[in-house]
Amino acid sequence: EVVNHDFEIRNPGLTPLIIEDVKPACGCTKGDWTKTIAPGGTGKVSLSVETIKFSGKIRKIAQVITKTQGKVIVALAGMVEVPIVQEPPPDKRRLIKVSGVPIEQMKITLTKGTEKTFKINRVSCPNKIGGQQPLVSLELLEFEGGSHYELVVTPQLPLVLDANNSAQHYTANIVANVTVDGKTFDLPLNVPITVKRRIDVSPVFAYFNSTDIEELDN
Repeated sequence: EVVNHDFEIRNPGLTPLIIEDVKPACGCTKGDWTKTIAPGGTGKVSLSVETIKFSGKIRKIAQVITKTQGKVIVALAGMVEVPIVQEPPPDKRRLIKVSGVPIEQMKITLTKGTEKTFKINRVSCPNKIGGQQPLVSLELLEFEGGSHYELVVTPQLPLVLDANNSAQHYTANIVANVTVDGKTFDLPLNVPITVKRRIDVSPVFAYFNSTDIEELDN
């Protein structure tokens, strides 16, 4: 959900109050405001917070910058419930594929985090290799009448790296379109993927000067 709140700003002074800017502390928060408030009048500063990336307690602040009265801090605070629990969680997910070794799959389990039921309508991943081949294939499995789902992610990367290539890094930007309590939104399920050689050599190059070469000859 996107949380919206209007802060009332009163001008008890004798001259117009000019709000020059509203600067949220992070990109998840956006602001709009009354530009000029007449003497004795009221205006508002509106903040909205996109909660898709948060869970638990949050507090988001914004600076209200006025022309003559300096800065005022406003804040939105609250508790964000996570209706869908991801296992493994986003910060613990990574697929490492070793060149020449059979491809491994990743399974992401999605279960209820609250009493609210949810439904996964579809999953997709727009990433392509070279603009053509899909980066991953997706299989969505539903269990026990929708109580939880399992998403099977299979990389579609080449089995063998070019001999001159070092490790390559990709991100499968997977999106699940879900409906929770009658509200539909896109839930990101990104999976970082690293493709590496079976044997790493370090350093890759060795340099010798003429003195070193003479010593080797002896």
